[in-house]
Amino acid sequence: MTFQVFPHTPAEPLKLASAETTTQELPELAAGAPPTMYLRIVKLAAECRPSGGPPTIRLAADSGQPVEVAEGRPVPVLDRSGRQVALAELHAGAANVERITLELRRRGSAWTMEIENNDSEDRYFTWVVADNVDEANQAWIDAPKRLTFGAEAGSPVTVTLRVANRGTGSLKVSVGGLAPDSLFSIVGRPPGIAPSDCRDVLLEFATPSKAGTYEDLYEVLSNDPLASLSPAHSNQVSLVANVLPKIEPLPELNPCSMCDCPDFIHDPRQPNRCHRCGHGIARHMT
Repeated sequence: MTFQVFPHTPAEPLKLASAETTTQELPELAAGAPPTMYLRIVKLAAECRPSGGPPTIRLAADSGQPVEVAEGRPVPVLDRSGRQVALAELHAGAANVERITLELRRRGSAWTMEIENNDSEDRYFTWVVADNVDEANQAWIDAPKRLTFGAEAGSPVTVTLRVANRGTGSLKVSVGGLAPDSLFSIVGRPPGIAPSDCRDVLLEFATPSKAGTYEDLYEVLSNDPLASLSPAHSNQVSLVANVLPKIEPLPELNPCSMCDCPDFIHDPRQPNRCHRCGHGIARHMT
């Protein structure tokens, strides 16, 4: 059982402008009787799930004419001499994922694929070639490199980590990934993240009583076997908490008991003295 994910890590998903077409070489990975290749192409957007219609997919073998693959209508793929190399068919599937089977008539061909972006905006693409249907569905985790937030000393806080799936199969986030003595804990995770979608992982920070900066590393464990440290395929997140001193509530303040000053105005140079009348804060507390 064999599969390959494209673009190869550490490359990012392939960007195509509106109406732009790319031509990509494909490995011939086929198994079974008759030998069959399974191809999955997912369309992505910067804001997670994209809108718009599907891309146009064309396949070619051995320098033959590229043929457009259509849903529910098998099309022959011919080589340069006009001999049939395979029968290609597009199947209905998950949103933004094109599912193609290639039933080979002979082995050993050189394959290319064209992807044309039919949307009015830039789109990004990843794809998988496999010799079996299960491994054609591969997750591609994309987590931010850093999550920074503020907290008040001694007050636990829950923060949200948005995780994207740039792959052709569902992404499943697992428990774990934090050190045993970490101040962070996972308190919520999605049951699954569909291709081209994003979901939130909830982390609770047990805020210490001492102010300062606390940093920890979270490895977002998942079913993505190719997760790495590359910018668009990373599962390593630096969690940074800036803890501020606990803010004590101010006492109720009254007009000054020594003069006719109606209320206390903080003096930044002398915090416990009224900027208006010059008397200490205690005179405004009686």
